[in-house]
Amino acid sequence: MSRVVKETLYRLLVLPLVEYGSVLFDNCSACLKLRLERLHRNAAVIVTGAFKNSSFARLLNELGWDSLEDRRKLARLSLFKKMTLSAQYHKDGNVNEILVPEYLHSLAPPPQWVIGLGMYSEMLENLTM
Repeated sequence: MSRVVKETLYRLLVLPLVEYGSVLFDNCSACLKLRLERLHRNAAVIVTGAFKNSSFARLLNELGWDSLEDRRKLARLSLFKKMTLSAQYHKDGNVNEILVPEYLHSLAPPPQWVIGLGMYSEMLENLTM
């Protein structure tokens, strides 16, 4: 099987199962997070055909993949952005632009708090929905 086929199969069949609900279970123990990263590492080894003791950072770099930890962080920031935007749209009465259910956007902090996020505010602005 070619490298492209292996990578496509991993991205289509395995990665969605690993990342499903990742925003919710991101507060799991470090041991469980390590097990998930190990699965991601094994997939990188299989896709590239590298040795098992190869550098994980180099494998991710070669494949252009992010670590699962980074992917969960982006997913959390994306959800946070949707919550804050939906809260603002709900406040303005623009119900066609609500991006998350009411029980989530009602938890969003006030806009002045979001502005104070510092370095994360730029990341939030660059996220696509």
